[in-house]
Amino acid sequence: MTLATGYAKTYAMQRLVSIIGSFHLATRIRTAWWRLWIGRMGRDVRIQGGVHFSTPSQISLGDGVRINYGVVLAAKGEITIGAHSTISSGAIINTAGLVYTNPPERRDHIVAPVVVEDKVWVCSGAIINPGVRIGSHSVVASGAVVTKDVPPYVVVGGVPAAIIKEIRRF
Repeated sequence: MTLATGYAKTYAMQRLVSIIGSFHLATRIRTAWWRLWIGRMGRDVRIQGGVHFSTPSQISLGDGVRINYGVVLAAKGEITIGAHSTISSGAIINTAGLVYTNPPERRDHIVAPVVVEDKVWVCSGAIINPGVRIGSHSVVASGAVVTKDVPPYVVVGGVPAAIIKEIRRF
């Protein structure tokens, strides 16, 4: 092997590694697999590992959605996630539950859709309960429990989630 051949092989290997790395191959394969099961999935969606989707046919993902490790989408009802939204690690979106305001013997099951509008960031460990709509450009803080609709352009946090601040519109 000549020196030139050695350089060529090294360059070829470096190029191959950079191409595989730039395509996030495992993420692309996983996303392609979920595309077979999810009801509607837009372009350029990325789904990381360790996610749990119950009834994936009830899920609709817009263009450019990012779903990170450990996310749970419990979709007995419809879940719609708008374009360019991010669901961070360990977040839970739930469309079914019990009517907790009733006495224990009358806690009926409810199923209600959840809508996460465009360009929303649901931070790590946040929980979104049935029947909630998260307005566009909003942020749900880490560990927040969302029980009511969230207006657009706000940051919510706490248990139950409340508006912390407004986001400036450009």
